[in-house]
Amino acid sequence: MKTIKIFGAALALIGALAGSGAIIATLTAMAKFPPLLVAVLLACWILSRLPTSEPLTT
Repeated sequence: MKTIKIFGAALALIGALAGSGAIIATLTAMAKFPPLLVAVLLACWILSRLPTSEPLTT
């Protein structure tokens, strides 16, 4: 049982490190290429203005 807990904790740590690495890589790319920052901001603005869809009822 202890081995499963250690394995789960190791997977959680690997996932957290991969996630933070992806965020750092994205921020670094946006700092190095300003048009990418503009594209991300524009995409966020467009997505926030989309109408919300009603849930399907059957």
